[in-house]
Amino acid sequence: MGALTQAAALMAIYNATGGPTTWSDGGRGKGRAGWGSHADVCSWAGVCCLANATECTGADTGVVQGLNLGFNGLTGVLPSDPAVWQTFPSLQSLSVRSNALSGSLPTALRRLTSLRDLNARRNRISGSVPDLATLTQLRHFSLSVANRVSGTLGSWIGAMRSLGMGAEGGLDLTANRLSGTIPAAISELRGFHDDIGLGSGYTCPVPPVTFANGTVSTTYAQCHGGRPGGPTAGELVAFRSVSYGCSHGNNCIQSSFLHYNWSAISTVISFTETNLTELCAVASANAAKVVVAKGKTLNTSRLAQPGYSQAWTTNMTQELLQLREVGVSGLSLDVEHFHGSNPVQTKRLFTKLVCDLHSALAQQGQSLHSICTKIWGDTTHFDLPALSQCTEYILPMAYDMISKSPVASSNAPLPAITQGLHDYYLSAGVPPTKILLGLPLYGYAFPCESNDYDDTSSDDDGLTPTAATPLL
Repeated sequence: MGALTQAAALMAIYNATGGPTTWSDGGRGKGRAGWGSHADVCSWAGVCCLANATECTGADTGVVQGLNLGFNGLTGVLPSDPAVWQTFPSLQSLSVRSNALSGSLPTALRRLTSLRDLNARRNRISGSVPDLATLTQLRHFSLSVANRVSGTLGSWIGAMRSLGMGAEGGLDLTANRLSGTIPAAISELRGFHDDIGLGSGYTCPVPPVTFANGTVSTTYAQCHGGRPGGPTAGELVAFRSVSYGCSHGNNCIQSSFLHYNWSAISTVISFTETNLTELCAVASANAAKVVVAKGKTLNTSRLAQPGYSQAWTTNMTQELLQLREVGVSGLSLDVEHFHGSNPVQTKRLFTKLVCDLHSALAQQGQSLHSICTKIWGDTTHFDLPALSQCTEYILPMAYDMISKSPVASSNAPLPAITQGLHDYYLSAGVPPTKILLGLPLYGYAFPCESNDYDDTSSDDDGLTPTAATPLL
């Protein structure tokens, strides 16, 4: 195949990845609007021709700078023909994350010499990690979670000198099947301190690697393991600074789940996929299970649209099916914002979606573990008794109960918690055995004004204290 136009190359990607049949028409992904329908490729959904491809902002360059095809229903295999990828010499960002792509990551991606961000996490990609040494501008590369890449990382990794640089930098190959010895050439990466994820199966080099910026990673040097009792000799389970449960790794305890008192834990609800494989391994070794919190992708204003609920349920079930491979056993549904002009209809449709999701997960051997709600009971949108029949637990979160002002105060006092549980849950017929109480252990460093409940602090919910009701 000779030189291609941008439109022809994009259509090659479109047709190879299920564009006519499996690509979404909306939802969290960009959809397929415009693809193949007219010559202006810069207006096709997910195609960015602006100078700053990461944010898709700036001056219009007229050439493709970014492809955002994540969450878009992509299937099949990315094209292996070099002619497709060499059509995009200015491409800075390529995201195909959270799809159902299979096959190998094509070596032809080497032609994208301006690429800064390559995100292919959460697919079904197999084979080995291709030699991408020509991508010297690449800062972020993710092939983690649900993929099945095997083999050994080659010494070519040392040529990718920009990996890890900048706020967006990073390398994450965790939750795959890589093995062997970590190549010493990794020391050539100038942007890193600790934040590389390679997963289990690797043996540590001796002596420990010193990065080109002079930093020696302590976790790397110690070959830190991820199981109770410490690591197996020479095993590197996690090599990254981002910690489980934390969005800002530098402010968190690394791999905090290694320090849990597992004798008191039966289930961990994970709000992040960082170190998820290692977390599941540790939990399983301690007879505990891991469920993931999801639900932010649900657009409640679209519940009445034909097919939306079914499509969302199917996608969520598929996500959980992929995560089952790393040990996840269920879902905690976390929907914080409701939209729509008809609250009664939204409430009814949301309840039906939850019950349909429960049935779909059960058919796959997964569970709908819990639904996160507010302690004061959002009965406008949550049919609590009905929802309790379609999930293992209702999970009311006890926070910001009496004040939404910026003044630090006792936001979740015990009398208000017990009253809220009684007034909105027990009185509504939710069985006590179905209630899990979520407490806010945020670790704030500021003192409270008072530990006593003061109903004068209530500014908008009208909560008036009465005699404390037994918790359950």
